[in-house]
Amino acid sequence: LNYNTTYYYTTYLKKDGFYLYGEKAEFTTSNVLLDLSVASSTATTAQITGTVEGLSESDKSLIEVGMFYSSESGKVDKGEGTKLTASEIPTDNALSFNLDLTFGTKYYYCSYVKQGDGYVYGEVKEFVAGSVTVNLSAGSITATSAQITGIVEGLSESDKSLIEVGMLYSSES
Repeated sequence: LNYNTTYYYTTYLKKDGFYLYGEKAEFTTSNVLLDLSVASSTATTAQITGTVEGLSESDKSLIEVGMFYSSESGKVDKGEGTKLTASEIPTDNALSFNLDLTFGTKYYYCSYVKQGDGYVYGEVKEFVAGSVTVNLSAGSITATSAQITGIVEGLSESDKSLIEVGMLYSSES
């Protein structure tokens, strides 16, 4: 059976080429959903996580789930962009995808569920790579000098070799 599909059924009796049908009934198979969100992000990476809902253990071999992401709007819910597929769905149905990104770029992403040749896409979401913050404060100010200290947050160890952080100062605003 296909997920999220309504099926109709009835009983019948046949005698001497004559059919007698029972009441028609219906049922709908459960929908398969994968809701994704940004779990963590640095200047050049992000981890997208989510949980698959609506799958039994036996369904897992019949359905493919994953995500698409792109820096171009209007692509991911058409199956365009970078495709990441879950190699397997674990018992707890929790999935995690790691993305390599470009600092300061807006990205769009959505989940997908595929059965046979048909894709169903989840909600398109967006985020900007590079949630880096720099907090500075002035201390030890004299007539001719000032000491500026700060903390940089949101850079991974690998980001530190790729991104320059500094400070500019001027007597004019």
